[in-house]
Amino acid sequence: MTGALLGIGTQLQRGDAASPEVFTTIAEVTNIGGPTLVAGTVDATNMDSPGGYDEFIAGLKSGGEVPFTLNFIPTEATHRVTTGFLADFNANPQPRRNYKLVWPDSPSTLWSFTAIITAAGPAIPVDDRITMDVTLRLSGAPTLA
Repeated sequence: MTGALLGIGTQLQRGDAASPEVFTTIAEVTNIGGPTLVAGTVDATNMDSPGGYDEFIAGLKSGGEVPFTLNFIPTEATHRVTTGFLADFNANPQPRRNYKLVWPDSPSTLWSFTAIITAAGPAIPVDDRITMDVTLRLSGAPTLA
């Protein structure tokens, strides 16, 4: 019997930077990717490398990115230019925010990370819903629990 999960019920939450911090679920998210964990490589090839093959050691790690798509609603508080993630994008300097990815299992798996927004772009078709693709770039190590 499989233990596979459907994605429905997964939540992407944004922290408010208060103390204690309160997290709010970003509304109408339809797809979440990542975080894509990446380990850099450092070329350690030398004159004694066996068989003339390149040798590598692990370099710095990156938490990568979390791309997500949502049904964009300009008046929704978690989307709004004055209060939502777009407010963060427009701020100068842009704040690093804490986020949580709450999985739909029981008890809920929780991944948390700090990120900045590196991209946010709407798609406005004539005959379909308006969506927005957003990309979060992680800063530092994520907590995968």
